[in-house]
Amino acid sequence: MNITVNNLNLNYIDCGQGEPVVLLHGWGSSSVAFNYIIKSFSDKFRMIALDLPGFGDSDMIPEPWDVNDYADFVAEFLKIMNIENPVLIGHSFGGRVIFKGIGEGKFSACKIILLDSAGIKPKKSVKSKIKLAAFKTVKYFLSCPIWENAAAGLLDKARAHFGSADYNNAPLVLRQTLVKAVNEDLRHYMPSVTA
Repeated sequence: MNITVNNLNLNYIDCGQGEPVVLLHGWGSSSVAFNYIIKSFSDKFRMIALDLPGFGDSDMIPEPWDVNDYADFVAEFLKIMNIENPVLIGHSFGGRVIFKGIGEGKFSACKIILLDSAGIKPKKSVKSKIKLAAFKTVKYFLSCPIWENAAAGLLDKARAHFGSADYNNAPLVLRQTLVKAVNEDLRHYMPSVTA
């Protein structure tokens, strides 16, 4: 199914009857990741799974978003679909969106199920600190105006070497979005989550 939300075409699944269950997928994934869950529970619940903007068959975001933009988008979708206090299931990035949306009061839920949720920024290990420092050093030298044009390919290779698979597999607008998302610690929203 498709619907327009905030001028973006959104692909989603909506099947079954009963209490609404809204599923938000992880980074680089889509609603397809929930096919087995949807099939297993659609006889008892109304199962709604979105392809978040930039993923699956939904439109690409026009500019880098942060988690707040995704929470606003989900809130608008819920409003358009007239869904109030659903069960929210979030995998990884989807859990991050749930934390932000609930914490900011953008939407509510009667229950929340988090599957390997993201949102709490872990303490960096020594290894990750060294890796980040190495990349920043390489980036600094390769970004010098003197050889910036000649080094553009080398900088892309450095990003590929130092970046995560999620980062490397994403188009530029989603790379910038991912950087914003992983650098936001949502720990302070946890006390707001009462579901």
